[in-house]
Amino acid sequence: MLKRLFKNMQKVKVVNACNENLKKIHNRYYKHYKRNVFLIRFLPIFFVAVFNINVIIKVIICGLWFVVSTIFFDHRTIVLFTPTIREWFGVPGSGKTSVAAWLTHYSLSARHNVVSNVEIKGAYRIENNELGVYDMSFNGDGCHLIWDEAGLDFDNRNFKAFSKTEKPRYFATHRHMINRVDVFSQSIDVDKKIRDRVEQNGMFHLLPLGLKGFVMYRKIKKIIVINKDDKQVIDGFEYKGLPRICFTMPVWDSFNTFDMSVCPTKQKVWEKW
Repeated sequence: MLKRLFKNMQKVKVVNACNENLKKIHNRYYKHYKRNVFLIRFLPIFFVAVFNINVIIKVIICGLWFVVSTIFFDHRTIVLFTPTIREWFGVPGSGKTSVAAWLTHYSLSARHNVVSNVEIKGAYRIENNELGVYDMSFNGDGCHLIWDEAGLDFDNRNFKAFSKTEKPRYFATHRHMINRVDVFSQSIDVDKKIRDRVEQNGMFHLLPLGLKGFVMYRKIKKIIVINKDDKQVIDGFEYKGLPRICFTMPVWDSFNTFDMSVCPTKQKVWEKW
């Protein structure tokens, strides 16, 4: 009995030591990321300020660089790991899977576990019927869940079927398991139980940019509006802050944009009219 208790205590110590080591790695990575963003945004401004040129020109150059560097390099809102739910939506071809792979790359670089329902290199695989059934705490280290085409699996028009599964339990308890959740859909059509749990600044609109390898997204702020006539609570939305543009081409080899795992599989012999 004592030997078994001693062995269990040793296992707990090993797990705790591993978790502490991983937390140090996470913190070190994000400190470096924040430092790099700070240097990219402010170091050029410092050099421009030193140059002996007209003050107005200095202000214009510094202002333009601050805006450009914010749009292209400041992705702290979506890169830093926090156990929250975020919703992304955009038309087909707007870059949803590219951003999913791009976020996966950053999470894997910080040594986080990534779980995905679509094939992305380095991520663990999960099926639709497994969400909410299995423990996803990864011994206290948590994970980053990527869910593509969420409108098919969490359709708000099929809320009765959704409520009968274990999925609502997962979205209610994701924070207990230290899970960050990013769901991607073609419109705001995921189940209301998920939308209600999206943080105030956790909704993003993906917009086609027309430049190969670049994806633009805008943060959307959720506003609670009370109708004066019937006193009903309504969700309102507005864009917040500058748009952001990320370069996703380096992660294109980690996924297949034409993955057919979510497509119908039944075959038919097609006849011409």
